[in-house]
Amino acid sequence: MVGKISQQVLDAVYARLSAANGFNAGIIAQAPNYSLPTNFISIDWSTASQNFYYDQIDSELLEKSGTIVYPFACLYIADSAHTGEQRFTQFSGLIRCVFEINLSWVPMRGMQNREIYSNCIEDVVIDVINRVDNQNWGKPLVYNGGVQCRRSPTVFGAQNYKKKLTFNLLFGLHQ
Repeated sequence: MVGKISQQVLDAVYARLSAANGFNAGIIAQAPNYSLPTNFISIDWSTASQNFYYDQIDSELLEKSGTIVYPFACLYIADSAHTGEQRFTQFSGLIRCVFEINLSWVPMRGMQNREIYSNCIEDVVIDVINRVDNQNWGKPLVYNGGVQCRRSPTVFGAQNYKKKLTFNLLFGLHQ
């Protein structure tokens, strides 16, 4: 019986992001380097959260339901592939985990540099995931150290403007 293929990845990434020294603590530490307020983003990692879901969900759908609070984050598995890298295993292959953050701003006169918010968040996610102290992922999970950050254009929506940052993390799993 195969056990928790994609769930192992979700659990491991969530543990790092939600830890006391994880994402929220990283924002508090990094924001002053960008002259940003230390509370410009905070994720409620609890099961009652209105700004974090385990799901790939369009934030516009949640906006219509009234159950979303910005910033809004998602953690999910985009795909998994049994590639047979190791023989005689139940699963041997790649799993792509995605951490998505949706930002939103009210109209601000003279605000021309929204990119600093994205840059700060990028620094924090890369630090939390690639920090040396966080590299004990536990067998049979293997993380390759690569993080890709894709940024959407800023568009009209949510509180007035919104932007999505999508972080792709690639794992190998052999069990």
